Amino acid sequence: MSIKLEIDKTSFSNVNKRLKKVGYKVRTNVMRKGMRRFTAVIRNRARELAPVRTGNLKKSITSKTSSRAKTGMIIGRVFISRKRGVHYGHIQEYGSYVRKQPARRFMTRAFEEFNDEDLFGHFVNAALIEELRKMGLSK
Repeated sequence: MSIKLEIDKTSFSNVNKRLKKVGYKVRTNVMRKGMRRFTAVIRNRARELAPVRTGNLKKSITSKTSSRAKTGMIIGRVFISRKRGVHYGHIQEYGSYVRKQPARRFMTRAFEEFNDEDLFGHFVNAALIEELRKMGLSK
């Protein structure tokens, strides 16, 4: 069970203008860093909303960020990792008709609360300022 975020570099113009002034490698790093911070916010909110019995479900909620060089897409995923032995995340999220367990929708609610390109743009802008300071181009 995962929530996948795909944001194209052309989708927010004000930050995009600033990104075009830096090189491809810096731009990709800035976008990846912004997506990593954005998915961390969603991941942390999903952990807050997750039902707790043993705490394993809450601990298994994780996030990953990757980029596609050919398309220029930065992909962020917030998902329930099965590495911790949690195989019931989808049942908690969507419910079970057989067990008459209601849907909790903790992942969906976390995503809907923060599904905002302006917030993502804020994280990218902060990462860009940080990267420019490292390069000595901004105060």
